[in-house]
Amino acid sequence: MNRSLCCLLLAAVFLATGCRDDLDRQIDATIRELNDVIRNEAIYVGRRHSIIRKYQHIADTTRSTRTRARAYITLAGHYSHFQLDSSAYYCMQARTLAEQLGDKRLINDAKVRTAIVLIGNVELAEANRVLRSVDTTDSREVDLTLYYRTRATVFRESKRFSVFPEVQRRYDDSLKYYLNAYINRASGPGIAYQKKNFEAELLRLEGRNEEALEMLEGLMRDDIDSLDIFQKGSITYQVARNYTDMGDIRQGMLWSARAAIYELSASTRAHMSLYRLAQELYATGDLRLANAYIKRTLNDLTVSNYRLRIGQYAEALDLITKSFDKSMRSKLLLTLFTAISLSVLLIIILWQAIHTLRRKREIERLKDSYLEINRRLTDINQRLNATNNALVRTNDQLNDANKIKSEYVSQYMQLCSSYIQRLDTYRMGIIKQLKTETAEQTLIALRSQELIQTEHRNFLRLFDETFLGLFPDFIEQVRNLLHDPERFMPKRSRQLSTELRYLALIRLGVSDSAQIAMFLNSTLSTIYTYRARLRNGRIDKTSDIEEQIRRICLS
Repeated sequence: MNRSLCCLLLAAVFLATGCRDDLDRQIDATIRELNDVIRNEAIYVGRRHSIIRKYQHIADTTRSTRTRARAYITLAGHYSHFQLDSSAYYCMQARTLAEQLGDKRLINDAKVRTAIVLIGNVELAEANRVLRSVDTTDSREVDLTLYYRTRATVFRESKRFSVFPEVQRRYDDSLKYYLNAYINRASGPGIAYQKKNFEAELLRLEGRNEEALEMLEGLMRDDIDSLDIFQKGSITYQVARNYTDMGDIRQGMLWSARAAIYELSASTRAHMSLYRLAQELYATGDLRLANAYIKRTLNDLTVSNYRLRIGQYAEALDLITKSFDKSMRSKLLLTLFTAISLSVLLIIILWQAIHTLRRKREIERLKDSYLEINRRLTDINQRLNATNNALVRTNDQLNDANKIKSEYVSQYMQLCSSYIQRLDTYRMGIIKQLKTETAEQTLIALRSQELIQTEHRNFLRLFDETFLGLFPDFIEQVRNLLHDPERFMPKRSRQLSTELRYLALIRLGVSDSAQIAMFLNSTLSTIYTYRARLRNGRIDKTSDIEEQIRRICLS
């Protein structure tokens, strides 16, 4: 339940935001288009001047007084919301020619145009007097559309200037009367849109704004292609007024901007929509743009000399300018506060940066100290590792020597015991031989080498067995160190050759050549020859081959 409610609320917020954003985008796009129209003012003014020059040429070149009078009336219409003094001039010229011709239609049209000039010059009573002098009994002798629009404008502006509610109500009744009169009496092509426009204004005056909006928007939607730029400007301005009366400022702003585009594109200087847009922008807080649009409106009114709204707009300009100045002062104070805050923040940041740099330097110094300590520890560790490795090697050597010592001490004791028994047996044999045989035969037996050779062979056999028992892989590892491994192959299993016995003695730590020669019952030259062959036959020429042999089978 709660989750569903949250989802619905989020969806509603999303839809509302989406609509608001879409309306904001429309307003922004329309205001950008309006600003482009304002920047291109010269183009639209040039178009208006080209139309004016066309009718001036007709008035200057025609020989027909009636045609000249109609051209003057047309020029007065084009100047009425563009340059009021020029419109007044052409009204006088047209009225003079119309009275010379005695043409009631031209006289009435000239009077209505004169009334329009008087309205722009804030002479509302005189404009009403001139309009009352127009005979409207025959619709063929007066432009009822222009007449009733002008009468409605007189009472609409009179109501704006009045300060008494009862007088405003009378003006309001008169305005409704002439709007209804136009709706009931006006006829002819091209007036259907104006009837709907007046009907919508009546609905707005009665407070029925939604019905008025529906009528005006339907008119814009269905008859947009048949409307000229002045008619589009009038209708969109009415739409903007209805939205504003309903309190929808954003929609009112959008339609006021559209109306301003139409009016300025038609080079209308006595316009209302840009002023209304400025008021709506002021209400929404966009003082800068509101001030710019009010100034543009006053500038156009000054150029056109359209005095009717200059005072009212000047008051609005003064209000908006004061608000703009107040806003600028507030922004200046905010900027000053922001600058002070930023300055304080910058001081704090600088202090923090200096403190950080100091800490960084201390950290770098500590880091250098730690690196030096670490380097020293690394050196000490390396030395300890080297010492430990040396101790390990020494320990291995001690273990190896202890193993060799244990094995050979046992063999030595057995050999000594055996030799003592053999010596005793040999002694008893000599004694027995001396008793039974002659001295010469005994001397021959003593000189014989057979016994010595036999004992030496037994000694070597015992040495081989003991050594290979200690180092069973000795022969294979020796072959891996030399180029000519076949030279060191033993002739029999579990028996060393003389060269291997030489290497075995080196492995056991006997390095003296004389001792090796005595042990092997060889000459020194033979031992030197073995040494030379061993160095020449080694695979690794950079290392000591005897040291490599000493490390065979050493952990």
